[in-house]
Amino acid sequence: MTDLAPSRTAWRHRGEELADQPLYPATTLDSAAYVVGFVAPRIEVTVHREPKWLGEYSDRLQELIEAGAAAPDWNGHGARALRPEAIGLGVRILAALYRGAEGRPFPWIVPTFRGGLQYEWHEGGVDLEIDIDPNGSVEVVFVDRNERKEWDGTLTEREWDVQSCLDKLARIRAIDTT
Repeated sequence: MTDLAPSRTAWRHRGEELADQPLYPATTLDSAAYVVGFVAPRIEVTVHREPKWLGEYSDRLQELIEAGAAAPDWNGHGARALRPEAIGLGVRILAALYRGAEGRPFPWIVPTFRGGLQYEWHEGGVDLEIDIDPNGSVEVVFVDRNERKEWDGTLTEREWDVQSCLDKLARIRAIDTT
């Protein structure tokens, strides 16, 4: 995400403002300040402007919260609670990935053991996964079983590949639905 620089985003946890999060900036978000709009136990986030994909994101996060992912040990094996830092970073990543590309498929969203999120796309033998850690690291894994290609790395290193992969996934989904 080439135009990235830290921006000030206030996140609230139990009603208290958390430290500034050096996340993907508002310039990536069409210069508008908006964040996920849902209220869940322990996590409160406010919407200022909502793009089309954000409603689906909020719904899926709310499902995770209702399933218990906001609680420590949500999986019965010591998993950390879903962290607001991961949610905030996840919003900014999707904003960058979906900016000007409304036809791209939306990912499955799953909590990770470390309190982060993982975005997953699986279409027609092509798999893309983005692992968002609450500490700010973002790793990407891609496998195309049809063309026998695979790669991994950080989102920063592989941004162009991720954008291309999402376009490919959109074409595969369009073919599958016709």
